[in-house]
Amino acid sequence: MRVMLVVVSLVGTVAAAQQGAPTSAPMPYEVYCAKSLSEKNQIFKAASPEQKVSLWRTQVERWRDANNARLNADQRALIQELLAMLVPETFTPAGNTPEMEAKQRSFEARAKAAFSSEDRRALDDDGPCIAKTVK
Repeated sequence: MRVMLVVVSLVGTVAAAQQGAPTSAPMPYEVYCAKSLSEKNQIFKAASPEQKVSLWRTQVERWRDANNARLNADQRALIQELLAMLVPETFTPAGNTPEMEAKQRSFEARAKAAFSSEDRRALDDDGPCIAKTVK
């Protein structure tokens, strides 16, 4: 997962936003996920912390729902842990603490052991679009 890398790279973006730089308007997940990878990266970088959370949580929740039947208990727990980290504070300078960085490194190591590289890629904020499943 790129959680730590995203958080660290966002510190400059958040600082610019706090200094009055414009941020993008809210974007529905379906519109976001239909964009190219480079467009997604630009949009995510410019998004507010709340928008980042909304987009990434939607990606993770939809992936979880689409793949739940094949996930084991450890994988489900890691998904819940990832969702718990996806809060607006994570994407602000206040959330960029040594403790959070350690937590993210630990999560990334456990996720690498628990999920295939394809699964980890799909769980990223810029992963492939996942249709909403009907429950």
